[in-house]
Amino acid sequence: MSKVLLTYCLFGLLALVSGCVEPHRDPALAKIEMPADFGLELTVHGKLDTADPMLQPARYVLEPNRRLRALVGELAETRSFPRIVRMLTPADYEAIYHLIDEAHLFVEPTSPGAELLKAGKPADSPTLYQVRIHAKGKAHHYATTPVESPPTIQLHARLAELAVGPGSIRPPTSRPAETQTSNEEK
Repeated sequence: MSKVLLTYCLFGLLALVSGCVEPHRDPALAKIEMPADFGLELTVHGKLDTADPMLQPARYVLEPNRRLRALVGELAETRSFPRIVRMLTPADYEAIYHLIDEAHLFVEPTSPGAELLKAGKPADSPTLYQVRIHAKGKAHHYATTPVESPPTIQLHARLAELAVGPGSIRPPTSRPAETQTSNEEK
């Protein structure tokens, strides 16, 4: 009887201890207050004929519910809404927010090169990034080129990695969301 009681006590203690252990969390991210409405849109106006995937047309939408939508290729230049490619983990979602916060992209100005591209004039890079970030009830828009904003390149690279990496639902070169059925969304 005492062995059975001792066994139950050990199992109970193990269950209690395992329930209290918090998963490993990056201490740098723990300091950040995550706004409930954080999301972003990044559109890359690039060239289809380039071998560098970072300079090709793409569109990424990160929603406040941590859904990442992506569309890469010709359709990214249209008003097509990207399909869901992944549900980010809370850690990945917070890391994107942290990257934006640390790089001061919430206050990034539209760059001179982007102004030239929008006006149809040649610039240092034929690629144009258009970014919209929303958090804490505010939205910030800016346009830049890869030459003028290395932090925006980092943001693009991380979104692209998450869109095609392990755990992604479907490739970002899929058809746009507006042609999918409601059952595919779930």
